[in-house]
Amino acid sequence: MSRNNISTLEFTHLPVTKKGILEVHLQGNPIQKVNFGKEDYELLRSNSTVNLTVIIDSKLDCDCHGAWFARSLREQHMSFDNVRCADDVLVVLYEPSRLECDKYNCGACTCRRSWHDNTTRVNCKPGELHTWPRVPLLIEVHASNNLIETIHMEDLSDTLIFLDLSNNRIARVDSAVAETLFAVPERRMRLSYNPLVCDCDNKPFLDALKNHHNQIEDYSNITCVGDGRTLQDLDTEMLCNAKKFIMWIVLLATGGMLVGLATFIGALYCRYAQSIKIFLYARGICLCCMAEDELDTDRQYDAFISFTHEDEKFVIENLLPELEKTYKICVHFRDWIVGDMILTQITRSVESSRRTIVVLSKKFVKSLWGMLEFRTAHITALSEGRVRVIVVIIDDVAEDNTLDVQLRSYLRTNTYLKWGDPWFWDKLKYAMPRLPPTTITNPRQVNATRVGQDAIHSSTLVRRENQSHTDVILE
Repeated sequence: MSRNNISTLEFTHLPVTKKGILEVHLQGNPIQKVNFGKEDYELLRSNSTVNLTVIIDSKLDCDCHGAWFARSLREQHMSFDNVRCADDVLVVLYEPSRLECDKYNCGACTCRRSWHDNTTRVNCKPGELHTWPRVPLLIEVHASNNLIETIHMEDLSDTLIFLDLSNNRIARVDSAVAETLFAVPERRMRLSYNPLVCDCDNKPFLDALKNHHNQIEDYSNITCVGDGRTLQDLDTEMLCNAKKFIMWIVLLATGGMLVGLATFIGALYCRYAQSIKIFLYARGICLCCMAEDELDTDRQYDAFISFTHEDEKFVIENLLPELEKTYKICVHFRDWIVGDMILTQITRSVESSRRTIVVLSKKFVKSLWGMLEFRTAHITALSEGRVRVIVVIIDDVAEDNTLDVQLRSYLRTNTYLKWGDPWFWDKLKYAMPRLPPTTITNPRQVNATRVGQDAIHSSTLVRRENQSHTDVILE
């Protein structure tokens, strides 16, 4: 059957004989593959009377599918004279470890799984690869001429024994990864032509490279970026000595400046203490160093509660009893002056209170006076650049898509409290003004205040308004 167009040889189609040796001549055919599986191998091994010699002159694609074929030839169950693989190695001499199965694309790379032990080899094309694929039982990585900038701990599997990262962008590797990189004694690698930074911060990696140079095939070609020094000529101890010398010079040069600056700041603070406190508190800086009553000494109330009359029962039965253990509260039905205009009363209550607590509900948003109280408090807070409005939601009003634009914007950009939250009272007391300890005399007040102070250290529940969003609201 010589000089035909057979590209795949089906073993089960070959003739057999029990009388002498049958020769099948297939020279001149473009045969690349022999379909021969485990069942065929078992058949030949059990039938010693099969005498078959096949003569071909083409080279086979020796992948995983040819493993049983190669094994049968090695054990001389049949004879394929001078049959070779694509790399010109005789099939009978082809090592099982080199037979590959499941050749597939894995990202910008090609993954090949070995028939012998299921390990995987990764070959990556030169280009824009930033990391190689993480696959099970990875044994080799060929990823030179790419854009890999560092090595991650997750990249270094215990099975990895060869790593080619030459001509990438590796500048630094942290100490833990550097130690793991050489933890497998059999592991070999190529790392030349990377922009390696040779400074004190990178010393653990540099030392690891020098101490394990026998594992680096191109160690003599590894150089430092900038000056081009080879790693084998680099004294890593001098790197840190030079850094310490520079640090001492910098410390001495800046020491005098810091002392002078501290003296200048101290003098400014003594002269403008109150103004500085107001500036820092308005920006949420050093709140633990001041009590808020220093900044709001002219305000009569700790909080003004804004609510619609339909939610009055909730305020009387829930908020007032707990808040008035510690704070001085303003409510319209008790503290407003009879006969004054409502608009004047609203403005006065907001301006004389350190906080405005808005009891927000579906009924509240339908109240003309309720929304006016919210806007008054919000605009006052914006003008001062401070957080003064505390929103307490008592129903599902936050899910209403028809809310007033300004109110909806406020809820989207500020933290609000939800009635029924297990941490509701801790969050509310955190948002309330911070009172100096000397103003609390009742033991129940002390306990309530301590809960609020503990929450300061364990929560971040009220956010300061974003300045850029404030501009949007004002527009």
